[in-house]
Amino acid sequence: MTLRFVSGLICSMILLAALPAFGADAGQIDAIHIVSPEWEGSTNADGTGLYFEIVKMVYEPMGIRLKHEILPWKRCVLLVAEHRADAFPGAYYTEREGVDDLFPRYPIDTEVTSVVSKKGTINDWKGQESIAGEKCLWLRGYNYQHYLKVDVDFDEVDAPENAWELIDAGRFKFYIDALSDIRNYMSKNKVDRSRYDIHPVISKNLYLRFANTDKSRKLIEIFDQRIPKLAASGELKALFDKWDMDMIVFEPRDVP
Repeated sequence: MTLRFVSGLICSMILLAALPAFGADAGQIDAIHIVSPEWEGSTNADGTGLYFEIVKMVYEPMGIRLKHEILPWKRCVLLVAEHRADAFPGAYYTEREGVDDLFPRYPIDTEVTSVVSKKGTINDWKGQESIAGEKCLWLRGYNYQHYLKVDVDFDEVDAPENAWELIDAGRFKFYIDALSDIRNYMSKNKVDRSRYDIHPVISKNLYLRFANTDKSRKLIEIFDQRIPKLAASGELKALFDKWDMDMIVFEPRDVP
């Protein structure tokens, strides 16, 4: 064994030891399986959209490709809980009993959740207090009852059009959904904005919600290391601009 060979071997070992811990782990992961409803501009069926492209920006340089599926929200939650998918986007951080899914420290977006009602339903809006005890609707599996500070009489529907029909028929007073989705629905369906009132009720960060697995822990480690770098470099700002979204402040949540 020549001295040159030994020296080269030692250098190689030193370089390998100096690689970030997640670098070796990432080499064992070839794909991240994301499930999500289709949200226009965020999770498009063709794999484009802000959320999917943030995931690609974080993981593709690490050799990890995006595998995505478009599914109903409740199905996404179930697949991640059963460890049959790695994560879904658009989740509020929760420490609720019975939820053992994992969350990164950094969000993927910030959501303003709003209430839609027929014009004149509430003349003096007082925030969430105005819907206390009232009949409210939201999409199945969204579970806003865990995040509202007041109790409401709620029901769930499978599609936004069902909610709008029930509001128009006077069977429910309020429909709760993300403001961006409300606006998209109104635009697509040419809804007369003057017939409705829209008020914000919740503003919270949205996260990728991961299955409680060792693979997810590695993926979260990569996410939390790369997001602040991508924010500082301006690459995330360029993505938000591309999809005509307001850039958020990427601040880490407190860890107990």
